Amino acid sequence: MTPGSLDIGGQVKSAISTMISKSGKSRWAIIAEINELANTDFQKSTLDGWSAESRGDSNAPVKILPALIMSTQQFDLIDLVGKSCGCQMLRGSESILAEVARIESTQKKLDEEKSKLQELYLRISK
Repeated sequence: MTPGSLDIGGQVKSAISTMISKSGKSRWAIIAEINELANTDFQKSTLDGWSAESRGDSNAPVKILPALIMSTQQFDLIDLVGKSCGCQMLRGSESILAEVARIESTQKKLDEEKSKLQELYLRISK
């Protein structure tokens, strides 16, 4: 890590802008849903500021992130935050498949350990 390497402010604004565009909803509808879901009272101009790189002084608070995602049905921002920290978000069936793979990997290791112990037991018990 280097100083400033996690300064993703511009990318956050770009991600929010992309989420709004891909949603197919108006900014008015999105901010209304955010306000309802997050129990806030933001104006459309605030949403405009969160998504405009020219408005560096206007940053979206983290508390609206779940509402923004639910309103737009887009995950660009949470994916950006995760990737900047070395994480990847899995959704729905992806998370289930990942858990199945983890369990299978654990089972394989346990089976290998069991085989080794059984072989050791057979050598010792002779």
